[in-house]
Amino acid sequence: MSAKHPFHELAVSADGKYLFAAVQSSIQKFDLATGQLVATFTVASEPESEKKVTSSTSGEGAKCARDLIVTRDGKHVVAFTNANKSVLVLNSSDLTLVSQRKFPKRPSTLCTSFDDARLLVGDKFGDVYDVELLSTEEIVKPSDGKTEDVASIEPILGHVSMLTDVELVEKNGHQYILSSDRDEHIRVTRYPQAFVVERWLFGHEQFVAAMAVPLWAPGFVISGGGDDFVAVFKWCPEQGEEPLKSTLDLRPYFGQYLSEDVHSAPRRKKDAPNPDAPLEITVDRIVAARDGLLVVHAEATGVLVVLSLDRESGALQHKHTFVRAGGARIVAVATDGSGRLYVSLDPSVGEAVPLLEVYNVSETGEITLADSASDISKTIAEVGSVAVVGEEPSVALYSVRHLRKRGEH
Repeated sequence: MSAKHPFHELAVSADGKYLFAAVQSSIQKFDLATGQLVATFTVASEPESEKKVTSSTSGEGAKCARDLIVTRDGKHVVAFTNANKSVLVLNSSDLTLVSQRKFPKRPSTLCTSFDDARLLVGDKFGDVYDVELLSTEEIVKPSDGKTEDVASIEPILGHVSMLTDVELVEKNGHQYILSSDRDEHIRVTRYPQAFVVERWLFGHEQFVAAMAVPLWAPGFVISGGGDDFVAVFKWCPEQGEEPLKSTLDLRPYFGQYLSEDVHSAPRRKKDAPNPDAPLEITVDRIVAARDGLLVVHAEATGVLVVLSLDRESGALQHKHTFVRAGGARIVAVATDGSGRLYVSLDPSVGEAVPLLEVYNVSETGEITLADSASDISKTIAEVGSVAVVGEEPSVALYSVRHLRKRGEH
């Protein structure tokens, strides 16, 4: 069997019956009862005229689908592409294209409204746009190829640095946007009156790359990124109450599994290696795996750390550390929210590494291989993904770490 590219994004349907996976320039849908491939969508190559305008985004993984999400009602799948700054909306049933809209700057994160009528799109320049999910109306005015793209709408809010994650939350009938950025900030903004900033959540010292708001603890946001810790904030605290509720140090659980090739800080060629420099932890995924439990992944590791969250105090407690045998690296993690984890692996690292594995998370936090799903994951690996062809460039799998700010090197 020829080598295949790993799935770089995973998402599970709201009913837990289907798995959606992004691989290279394709999005694939699998039946989780059989593992069979149900539908495929492939991002079209851009016209030559567009290539000239978007040449700065070409290169490794530029055409791929990113930030794959399924709408809350399960009817649509949404992703964006770097190549032409487009957001794709697909029918979840057969992955047919509903709309493809170009944005003025490269999207970096997506979120739908609670009724799935609207789509929030954050971009690399720190802006958030609020658009109709199913609209096909052009957002960017046609360009002559010599000038910058101009949007026909204004962003509803803006940060001064790249947006890394956006979540929509609700309390007492009011909705708010949680937006994180490369500058260690999490901002709480009213929605749709996004000109009103409720507060900033301070506590991170490095960039924030991932946030999670559990359905079973909607008053808390758990966040992580370039710090050695994950943090818990009460995003809407009482008057005089401190928003930061707890942090938990991750180095005791990830530290021994970091490697020099991907977790060390870059250095100038003239500088001698520093064996005492700590290897860097980059949290790229936080998922609410089941009631009361969170799973945290650090980029370019085969380690999953399970934490419990006290829904009254916001305190975190370590429950279990799972290490994938054989040195394999985990690429993406998705969950159905009821204790089932879907994990994609990098087959180029380790021996006899499959593309996908399915795990169970017990009530006590232990992660074990789901034996009942072994045939399903094997079928998905056989019928899905995309074969590696020649020197074809692959998607950059471990890019979150590059968000870390550094001095000249």
